[in-house]
Amino acid sequence: MVNTLLAFLFLVIGGVIGKVGLNQTWHNLFFGIPITLKLNKGKILKPRNPILRNYIRSIIVWGAMSIIVTVLVFMFAGTSQIIGYCVGTVLSFIFSFGRVSYQDKLYSYNIIYGEYFNEDFMKNQGDINVKRTENVKKN
Repeated sequence: MVNTLLAFLFLVIGGVIGKVGLNQTWHNLFFGIPITLKLNKGKILKPRNPILRNYIRSIIVWGAMSIIVTVLVFMFAGTSQIIGYCVGTVLSFIFSFGRVSYQDKLYSYNIIYGEYFNEDFMKNQGDINVKRTENVKKN
């Protein structure tokens, strides 16, 4: 009974590490950094913004925490707890795919880092949106 409860507890711990640690790192590596580099290259973001540094810090912190917790689990937990931890980590990682669309990620990026967008770009985006709205109304 105690072994089953511990396995379930480690399943939850693995789920938290998978969701917070691995998913955050994955998102930063494959969405946050590439989109920031594209926006910087296109001069859409203000120069010297801290966005890349924030992503790199996040990768270091969450990556280190994930590695430390995983090593501790493998060093001190029993077989059923290790299996529970691995299952929780893998399940949370798998279930995270496809839950958030690319547009949702861009919207969140804009909400979080909107202050670092170049003012000229934002003004042009407003003009484009107005023109799109006018075209929709005409059709």
